[in-house]
Amino acid sequence: MKTIRLMELELEHFKGTTAKKIVLHGKNTQIFGDNGTGKTTVYDALMWLLFDKDSGGMARSAIKPRGTDGQVCHGILPTVTAVFSIDGAPLCLRKTLRERWERPAGTAQRQLAGNTTEYIIDGVSCKESAYKREVSALLDEETFRMLTSVTYFCGELEWKKRRETLFALAQVASDADLAAGMPQFAEICVILQTQSIEMHQKQLKAQRKDTIEAMNSLPIRMDECRRTADRLRTRDFAALRARENTLQAQRATLAEEVLRLKNHTALPQKQAQWREIDAKLRALEAENNQFRQKQQAMQTAHKAAQAELRQCQADADHWRHKLEQGEGALAAVSAERFQGGAVCRLCGQDLPQSAQKRAQNIFETDKKAREKAQQQHLKTYRQTLDTALRRVAACEAAMQSQASATANIVDLPQYRAEKGQLMQEKDALQSEIYTLTTQEDALTEATERKLCAVGDTLRNVREALAEEAVLRKNEARLQQLETERQAQQTHIDALDAKIALCESFVRWKISHITEAVNARFGAVRFQLFQEHVTNDGRTECCEAMVGGVPYGSLNHAAQINAGLEVIGVLGQALGVRVPLFIDNAESVTQLHPLDTQTIRLTVSAKDKQLRIVTA
Repeated sequence: MKTIRLMELELEHFKGTTAKKIVLHGKNTQIFGDNGTGKTTVYDALMWLLFDKDSGGMARSAIKPRGTDGQVCHGILPTVTAVFSIDGAPLCLRKTLRERWERPAGTAQRQLAGNTTEYIIDGVSCKESAYKREVSALLDEETFRMLTSVTYFCGELEWKKRRETLFALAQVASDADLAAGMPQFAEICVILQTQSIEMHQKQLKAQRKDTIEAMNSLPIRMDECRRTADRLRTRDFAALRARENTLQAQRATLAEEVLRLKNHTALPQKQAQWREIDAKLRALEAENNQFRQKQQAMQTAHKAAQAELRQCQADADHWRHKLEQGEGALAAVSAERFQGGAVCRLCGQDLPQSAQKRAQNIFETDKKAREKAQQQHLKTYRQTLDTALRRVAACEAAMQSQASATANIVDLPQYRAEKGQLMQEKDALQSEIYTLTTQEDALTEATERKLCAVGDTLRNVREALAEEAVLRKNEARLQQLETERQAQQTHIDALDAKIALCESFVRWKISHITEAVNARFGAVRFQLFQEHVTNDGRTECCEAMVGGVPYGSLNHAAQINAGLEVIGVLGQALGVRVPLFIDNAESVTQLHPLDTQTIRLTVSAKDKQLRIVTA
């Protein structure tokens, strides 16, 4: 442990002090004095002697005395001499500021040209570089200020340097070394090979912010595409395509018509068309007449069949009647009985038995002959009736097949429509032929106007049809945006997972580092990271705290004791003890114990001159 003690300090013409020698003997010392008596000047003098700065760290501070008028006093030599004990070995340093006067050519009066500094080590004059090497061998300026001023480390030192000093003190490992021993932070080890965890977090959060901004813009773009698609879906593009085809045909026809009109071929073509339609009309009439004549022939045949049926039915009735009569005559003949008597009809005498027998035989023979003849007649009647009935059945069958012939005579299906269409076309052509014959130029102009109108309509239809491609493009764009939204959401989830991993490591690192640093101290604690409530982040910092109260909010006594504790830990870690200056020491009733030389600068209203008390 290197121990540096201040044995003596002498000031000559330094700031407001004309001459003052303070003998400390390397012991704890109290310097009493009223405000403005030069207590702080003692510390300023020591800092100027060693580092060309005052106790506040200002270089080129005004060290020359000033008169009552505020002007710098010239012709005097501000000098500071100090005697140190370095581990028991004495070291005397002396520094004097000398004015350099010159007489410019052509003038008789000297002018101040600047200042020079004289450096003396142990009574031997030396160059500035040698002097600074000697001082640096004792202790560098930054470390000297940290160990000699109770407020410098916690209140004046830039926080990043303060943080670096604490990390070096606690021997805090690098992020890579910290993560290497934790399996859950294997991915962090890979990241730390190329960049710091803080930079990686910034990149991840920047990527997440950009992705969210891009994703937040998607609903607007998707809504715009959706509204356009919904509007275009109301269009009947199939009808528009059919309309386009119709208009194209119309335009082609009109273009040909205009060409024919201009080439004077329209009239012969119209006349040829008229003749063609007239021939179609005549053919239609002939076909329809043939169709009607066929119906008339069928009706005539039907009437003849009806007449034949009636004749056959009459014949059948006649022969049925004849059959009934024959059957009655046969029954009458069969019912006859021999009625001859025994008296002769001529003479009235009784006939002999033989004659009666003979007469009966004659009757019977005649009866049989008549029955046979009648039966023959009945057979003929039946045959004739059967023939008549067969003819009736045949006529009825023929009538059944000709039932449709009983309806009214009609034209061919679509005859009237086709005839009307042909007549209309024929009349139109007749009108056009008349117009061509009498007003060909006017017709040409009118046809050209129709052609232009059809062209304009076709152009409008095609413009409307072009929106079908816009619809397909918007539908594809909607699908693309939805895919992009899902990809961005997946990307955000992946970024959130990486951010969470980094956050977990940072929190663990904060806990580890904070514990490692604060384990060196007692009442003093250092806040090394500051949490942000609004954005769930943190920034590096380094602020001393006592009992949870930030250093800047502590009262002066607490600040002094906090500084003393810190100086004790730093001195122990650095292996050096240096004289410690405590300004405004009267505000502290109980100083933190410290094994080093302390020089307390205490305000005392009754001491109009500095009063030195050595323990």
